[in-house]
Amino acid sequence: MAEPKPIQLDAKQQAFIERFILRRPIVSPENADTPGAAVVAKAVELRADIAKLGRGPEILKALDIAIAAGDFAKAQKLLDVSQKAMPTPPLLGIWTEARSKVARQIGELEDALRSFDSPLFQRIAEFGLAAFTGKKLTNMAVAVREYDGANPKDRETEENKLRIAVNEMQAFSQNDEVLGMLDDNPLGVTLTLRQTLSEALATLEREIIRRANVV
Repeated sequence: MAEPKPIQLDAKQQAFIERFILRRPIVSPENADTPGAAVVAKAVELRADIAKLGRGPEILKALDIAIAAGDFAKAQKLLDVSQKAMPTPPLLGIWTEARSKVARQIGELEDALRSFDSPLFQRIAEFGLAAFTGKKLTNMAVAVREYDGANPKDRETEENKLRIAVNEMQAFSQNDEVLGMLDDNPLGVTLTLRQTLSEALATLEREIIRRANVV
């Protein structure tokens, strides 16, 4: 599809757009099921991101006119073109944030262990509780990084590898006995290792599916 041509609006047309499209809440419980409601809702959701594109202002004008005219098919095409042009942020940030949260929590538990006058607890804290996860967190980060940096021709291969890594990590986070023991520790330290990892993995999985559908 060719990019939309620049559209010039006169003052009255621009005022109409500003009043009835940009600032008026278009989708409400009363009209949520009307034709084009989903397109309008998506337009509202993506508006700020579209504005950041090189031809964002022109696309927004064309989008507003299409919606105002009830041409939702054209509006959807404009949204599709815009989404393809939007930069996709790396997924690594999602996993890095989860790893950092896990590391902070494990650090708190290690500090708690050191506070006890017990050679065994001191030894465990010195050894490092992070070792209980082996290289799993690091390997997961590698899979995400390779997906982020994949060329278009390699994207499908890296996507499949990342899906496998996510599934394996989900199984580990849900079933590993040590993670459960750490979460339920009797030292008064609140840990959410399983929840933190599972939520990050679920976010990664949703994002992989979303990006695979934007082709």
